[in-house]
Amino acid sequence: MDEEHLHASYTLGLIYHAQGSDHERALKLFHHVARRDPEDHLVRYYLGRTQGKLGQADSAMAAFRRVIELDGANVSAYYALAQAQRQAGDLDGWRATLETFNRLSQAGLEGVS
Repeated sequence: MDEEHLHASYTLGLIYHAQGSDHERALKLFHHVARRDPEDHLVRYYLGRTQGKLGQADSAMAAFRRVIELDGANVSAYYALAQAQRQAGDLDGWRATLETFNRLSQAGLEGVS
């Protein structure tokens, strides 16, 4: 699949995700793009967000950790990971991740808008 189609799939996934109308379809599209572009931290971020909305906490946390591996300054990924850890009952992980989020935020770093 060429780059243009990947971009279209990603954009359509964003639309479904933002509308909240079809998270399953958004998930399928994000998986499709992530398989073909495994280094894209943005698609991994939205993959994790969508997995979280579908109650797939472990998968969401794995996606956010991958975003952090790819872009260690992405404060949105730290915040999303902290939320997922808290929902999963990992309070120690939540506190540690939230501390990192706070440190990066106070340093003026930004995440996904």
